Amino acid sequence: MLTAEEQMELGVLKHHGAGIRELARAIGWSRKTVRRHLRGGEAAAVRKPALKRIEKPSDRENRALAVEPSD
Repeated sequence: MLTAEEQMELGVLKHHGAGIRELARAIGWSRKTVRRHLRGGEAAAVRKPALKRIEKPSDRENRALAVEPSD
């Protein structure tokens, strides 16, 4: 998370025409992180939760779910 001082520095440099690379070098962060902060402001500091993986059913569950054809 950026400190208030770093945020102000980014804003001033951006206002004076500094590019993303120059901003990233000034605060020592990656270009993508700087871009995310410039686009999102406070929301950039909060990461989205990871999606949960859906587990494949086990063989036993597959057999239980299998529909047998009726005669």
